[in-house]
Amino acid sequence: MCGECGWEDDGQDDAEADEVWGGPNGSQSLSDARREHREWLAGHADASSVTRGGAGAWETAARAALQDEGPDA
Repeated sequence: MCGECGWEDDGQDDAEADEVWGGPNGSQSLSDARREHREWLAGHADASSVTRGGAGAWETAARAALQDEGPDA
């Protein structure tokens, strides 16, 4: 299980990212989980997070991805 986002690795990869498999991740697809985590990261600056890259790299990437997806994603 990912300590950052809580996703449990069930073997689902990018090719099936939009599918909901159920199981340990419930009714959430991998794409939905990624989007939710980016939204959370973009709104919660945490200097101690290993995903921030020490210079906010992950937060900046998450904000950019959300802007690219647009409001209807």
